[in-house]
Amino acid sequence: MKEFSSNTTRLFILGCYLPIPMDLIKTILPPVLGAFIVSIGLEAKPESTVVPMDAAHWALTSDESRFEEYLGVPSIYLPGGIAEFKGPDFHNGIIEFDIAFPEGRGFPGILFRVQDDRNSEELYVRPHQSGNPDAIQYTPIFNRTAGWQLYHGDGYGAPVEYRYDAWNHVRIVVRGTNGEVFVNEMEQPLFQIHEFKHGDVEGAIMLKGHAKAHFANFSYQTNEDPEFALQAKPLPELEETAIANYWVSTATEDEAMVERTWLNAEQLPDLKWREAGVESSGVINIAKFVERSEGKNTSLVKFVLSAESKGIKRLDFGYSDQAQAYVNGKLIYSGDNRFRSRDYRYLGTIGYFDSIFLDLKKGDNEIVFAIKEELGGWGLKSRLKNLTGVVVK
Repeated sequence: MKEFSSNTTRLFILGCYLPIPMDLIKTILPPVLGAFIVSIGLEAKPESTVVPMDAAHWALTSDESRFEEYLGVPSIYLPGGIAEFKGPDFHNGIIEFDIAFPEGRGFPGILFRVQDDRNSEELYVRPHQSGNPDAIQYTPIFNRTAGWQLYHGDGYGAPVEYRYDAWNHVRIVVRGTNGEVFVNEMEQPLFQIHEFKHGDVEGAIMLKGHAKAHFANFSYQTNEDPEFALQAKPLPELEETAIANYWVSTATEDEAMVERTWLNAEQLPDLKWREAGVESSGVINIAKFVERSEGKNTSLVKFVLSAESKGIKRLDFGYSDQAQAYVNGKLIYSGDNRFRSRDYRYLGTIGYFDSIFLDLKKGDNEIVFAIKEELGGWGLKSRLKNLTGVVVK
């Protein structure tokens, strides 16, 4: 049998073994194998980019913040303020980091898909709520107003036990308008984010300081189609009797609404109005459409009910933070749903917790809510008991 040089190998081609020089194999094999792998759908997974925790990669906004070694690794100490990532914007993929904090009240976390200094998505931890349903929370920020009172429960947070003064690992998988959140060694997500409220957008990444937090071991992976551990849940359908559209005013002076028992639009001529739809939960997040300023934290939110005849109609509603309700100009309700307004544990989260009975005349009736925001969410949701004899305009 003929012997072959050690610099050759034999490949089975066209029914027989042929000697092929090794140099040729080294030249043609990698691209051929690469093409083969791509052709059968086995593309290599995107690699994560590790971001050093230093001034070349992060811009700090607080004089108290600093780069330092903590628990044996380079970190950013963020007792407050922001650390802004100097790298590219983030759209879809995976974000991972370690965070350490002492036991005590605080809200450190991460802002991502940041549009500007007023609008972003936020995930934050609450060390003082370790083990409770709101130990970690997702909320959107619109016009500098967070919305945790509007967005709570499934899809927005979950209970988790933290390690104090030690590293806790956080991983966020982001794809389109959905996400998954993992903490520490979890193989299944702690919770799914069913809808990013800013939609399918890209934006900057920032670490948010609080509670003497340290951040370390930050990395991100750019991947337009990251794999989810669980199937994304569809959003619920809007209830048939929910008010689906409102007219929303620009912010007005808070003092203008104090003890106002009668509301005439002509008395507020400077207001501008826009039509706005609700989310699938029935909530209208007023901060999406209106920006607050000093002394102007109140927006009027209205709709029209056309009644076939004079009568009474029940309306269930929820709001954040304070509300006054008017029917055809007359004040019929005033309430306070602020954080800790009823006891020290009261969160002020929104739901169909209140009801009013609308005294309707035949024809069109204007229903107006004056909603004032203070902290944690600026919103309203309302639904009729039934639609018998009325049409929502």
